Amino acid sequence: MEEGNNQLDHGGEIFSKAIKAGKRTYYVDVRSTKNKDMYITICESKKIFFEGHDKPVFDKRKIHIYKEDFDKISEALNEAINHVKVNHPEIFNFDIRYRNHQNTEGAGSATDPSV
Repeated sequence: MEEGNNQLDHGGEIFSKAIKAGKRTYYVDVRSTKNKDMYITICESKKIFFEGHDKPVFDKRKIHIYKEDFDKISEALNEAINHVKVNHPEIFNFDIRYRNHQNTEGAGSATDPSV
């Protein structure tokens, strides 16, 4: 999405980022209202398959974070992530361990220490 004052002037989406995480996809969007107020939405979308259905159903959950709470939410999220990094590094480094394990299972593949 192209950023610009035009979007802010007319309301709508200013920035969007999709994060694929297994069966889930997270979306972080910055939006503006018609009154030029800013807010962030965080959406989790999970693909669910039901027996007897050809197509998956998407379970979506969304929260809105308003501009007056940006600093508080950012600080709390950083504190939570840092807590896990310091107190539970084995959990925080799960993705790295998982990728390394997958690499060693493949025929002739070596674990990349830079990962």
